[in-house]
Amino acid sequence: ESRCLESGLDPAQLVLNHLLHVYERIKSHNPDTIILVWDDLFRQQRSGVSNGLLHDLADQIPADLILCPWIYYNSQKHLMEMEDRLLSQTALGFDIIGTASGYWMGNSMLWYQALQPYLESGMARGMIFSEWEAALNGSNMPAAAELMWSGGRTDRALFRQLEAISARLKSRGMAL
Repeated sequence: ESRCLESGLDPAQLVLNHLLHVYERIKSHNPDTIILVWDDLFRQQRSGVSNGLLHDLADQIPADLILCPWIYYNSQKHLMEMEDRLLSQTALGFDIIGTASGYWMGNSMLWYQALQPYLESGMARGMIFSEWEAALNGSNMPAAAELMWSGGRTDRALFRQLEAISARLKSRGMAL
């Protein structure tokens, strides 16, 4: 957009201005609206063009935005990334909603584990489910739903059964 290039503003300031414009428009229609934002604009690690642009400007962003951090993988390394991201984003003063992946059941378990201290402190509002292109083909949705609805009362035997059923259906080219 030529207007952006001609403005003389750096990319972070352009994104901040846009975010504040959208925020004000939404709040002008309904001040009680809760606004969720994917976290990649706020990540401390700048691993891509858009990642981390607003981390240094967080003090200029309305504190009632809720960040939705996402990591879609399933390993101890990724659990540590979740924990680091949650710590960084809550330290900026934002509430969070963890985003479980539709690809691996274990990812939902990792998010559930990582969110516990923040749920207890009130900085986490819960967990949501996200699945981009898989569209429920071998989805983790039943397992994620069980965690979101049942929380600490999750039946681990049911989790193992869902995993076995999903694997069997997937091996036959079907989806759960």
